[in-house]
Amino acid sequence: MNEIPERLILQATFNGDPVEGIMLRVGFGVTAKNSHSVIFGLTNHDGCAVLTKKEIIEDTTETVKLSMMDYRPLEDVFDGNICYKALGADDIEKAISGYASYHKYTTFPEGYKDKLEKALSNPMSQKASEIKVTWLK
Repeated sequence: MNEIPERLILQATFNGDPVEGIMLRVGFGVTAKNSHSVIFGLTNHDGCAVLTKKEIIEDTTETVKLSMMDYRPLEDVFDGNICYKALGADDIEKAISGYASYHKYTTFPEGYKDKLEKALSNPMSQKASEIKVTWLK
């Protein structure tokens, strides 16, 4: 299998300027079952957000625990493909709804709901499809 990166540093920009205060989604391709994705952020004043391998494994392990029939551990099935994007208002609302439905049954990163709500109030969430996200490291 392919190695999960030690960390991902992603930068969000709009017309070349950094975008602060938005959430990002990273998708991980897999060789079996459903692909994994992780929502994280908020981006800082440079438009950057960092996701560590530890955070990736913790998040995807929770997904496997919640839906064992649908997911395999990312460490066992990661195919090396990674995609990423800025979350728009619709995506954020779905993530908030998912949190409301599942926070009693699984763990979420600290401050997850608050970060989603803050990103939703950011006017740039309405322009997510125009935000360029770049993998810096």
